[in-house]
Amino acid sequence: MKTVRPGVKILFTYFELGQDMGGEPDPVRRELLTTIIYLLRQPKGVIGFLPHTELVEGTLAPKADYFRQAAARLGVKAAAVFGERSLQTLIPGADKTRLIHSSNSMHFISMPSTEELRQKPFEQLLQDIEPLRAFLFGLD
Repeated sequence: MKTVRPGVKILFTYFELGQDMGGEPDPVRRELLTTIIYLLRQPKGVIGFLPHTELVEGTLAPKADYFRQAAARLGVKAAAVFGERSLQTLIPGADKTRLIHSSNSMHFISMPSTEELRQKPFEQLLQDIEPLRAFLFGLD
């Protein structure tokens, strides 16, 4: 949590974030997320990253309670959740066809996984992040 700065309005999380923050980062995924952040055109500090998994002996272990507690301490009320596996980890039984889910006074925006997004052409990436851009616009 020490990497999330005060003032963050939305958290980005994806299943492999625990691996990326645990010392085994994926440079292609980092480039994809950098592009998404650039395309969202938000001021610096609006978006933060918080894992809901932890790398334990080479395996990613879910830590949904840690994520929720940390988000609550930070006062963050929204999270962009990349991938169905992440969505199900944070909100078991969530309907993957719904874009926005609410749970415990927090909004979760369901996004395609980073693996899916990295395989799409640029124009499709723009379309896929548009709901997230609209949600962020509503946070102002």
